[in-house]
Amino acid sequence: MIEFAWETVMPTLAADYATLTKRFTASGLVLRPDRTVLLVDHIKFRNWIYPGGRVKSTETPDEAVKREVFEETGLRVELLGTSDFDLDDAQADVTVLHTPYVVLREKIESQTEPEYYVDLVYVCAVSPQDRNAPTRHNPQETKAARFVSREEANQLPMFRDFRNLLVRVFEDDRVWAIVADYDKRHA
Repeated sequence: MIEFAWETVMPTLAADYATLTKRFTASGLVLRPDRTVLLVDHIKFRNWIYPGGRVKSTETPDEAVKREVFEETGLRVELLGTSDFDLDDAQADVTVLHTPYVVLREKIESQTEPEYYVDLVYVCAVSPQDRNAPTRHNPQETKAARFVSREEANQLPMFRDFRNLLVRVFEDDRVWAIVADYDKRHA
């Protein structure tokens, strides 16, 4: 058995990493075929971000992202992307979940003490039944919710890492093809 020191393997982590709470969160990159993304003006974070939040102990990340998007915007969504449903096994109670677009570890400064969010970020599309529904926002968490283009997103205040993620998403033709295909199949 190989033994190693944590500090040797992960030298770039902050010194307090091992002692801070880690919370799993799930967030949705809700995309439309017109190359717009759903963002919320978040009160707590004082920036525009994607809808999302903590994964409850009684739900999967797939369920959490759908709940969070609905709570923050009033829209029901479907998760897009990869899942190997051939591995589902009802007899053994095994269900394959969607693979996130990206998983981020983010240090969050809270009111009591800092903590880390392990954020599973999913690509989503608005469910067919909500295709023409207006977005709304939850005034307890957000000031606004709306779909924005790349140009509009460039003008909004947001965290640097989130802006970098949006640049990647807007340039990812594979993701936009998946969104367009979903939209065509559910027109």
